[in-house]
Amino acid sequence: ATADLANHPLNPTPGTAAPFLVRVPFEVWNVDDPANPYQVNLMYRDRARVGTENPFYAWNPSNRMYAIVVNSPYNEAQVIPSAPDPLNELATWVWVFYGSNYHAGDIVKVNYANPIQLGKDTYTFTAPDFGYDATKAAQDIKKVNVFPNPYYGVNPNEINKYQRYVTFNHLPAKATIRLFNMGGQLVSTIEKDDASQFARWNLSNENGLPVASGVYIAYIDMPDLGKTKILKVAIIQETQILDRF
Repeated sequence: ATADLANHPLNPTPGTAAPFLVRVPFEVWNVDDPANPYQVNLMYRDRARVGTENPFYAWNPSNRMYAIVVNSPYNEAQVIPSAPDPLNELATWVWVFYGSNYHAGDIVKVNYANPIQLGKDTYTFTAPDFGYDATKAAQDIKKVNVFPNPYYGVNPNEINKYQRYVTFNHLPAKATIRLFNMGGQLVSTIEKDDASQFARWNLSNENGLPVASGVYIAYIDMPDLGKTKILKVAIIQETQILDRF
């Protein structure tokens, strides 16, 4: 069994992972117009044959065979190229043959309840207009918070010891966050002016040094809303290990 094109026993150019032709024991026809049916192309993935069976070589009706109808006029010499390619744009639904017991002369009809017609079907999506409601924005202040709180040595979202942080959320576009220690000293200031609801504090003071463990007061000023909010942030730092002296 194999699904490797390059090493497939029927590959006419062994070692080259490119699609190639094999025989299959049936034909596929497009009968959208019963008065003018026409045979179409087919591509499929061989997953269970070794290439020595007769008369239809790689096709195995008793295992999972993934076939894709390509809605283009049949050409016995047509090799369906890999995507992206204009011919691949004519590919339709994937059929899975599994444990089938079809016989010579059997006819299987597949009806699509809502077939997609290339070049004819178009889809338009309209998103609701962006709106701003000052009343709702002011109400959203109740949700302004900071996480993780307490910060206990590490934030699960951090990727290394050089990017320590806590995150403020549900913030308006413009906000100024001032962090004070319990002695009332200003430790750090964060200026936010973007469309995101988030802002990060890197647990450092204005000089870029890690702050000490303790409780900090976050005073959040939201000028566009004329509102402020105060939060407490508990920081428990891990042991600081200097890697530069």
